[in-house]
Amino acid sequence: EKKEKEKQNKVILEVKVSSLNLSIPAKKRFMEIVQTKYNESTDILKLVGSKKPHKTENKNYLKNLLKEILFESWKADD
Repeated sequence: EKKEKEKQNKVILEVKVSSLNLSIPAKKRFMEIVQTKYNESTDILKLVGSKKPHKTENKNYLKNLLKEILFESWKADD
């Protein structure tokens, strides 16, 4: 039942990485962080959230996760 609940609340966030306009150092750091969640052939970062009890919470979690990844990536520019 838990698996079924996670499936119902699953949210997928896909982002075209080139649209983020990262500097070369920031993009390098970004890739180190996201690793296998990035598909080089499509230039898509795919984040999946299903642990929270509600879809909205999973969506907010993924948006915050992306913000944190970007924040860490931009540190490479300093």
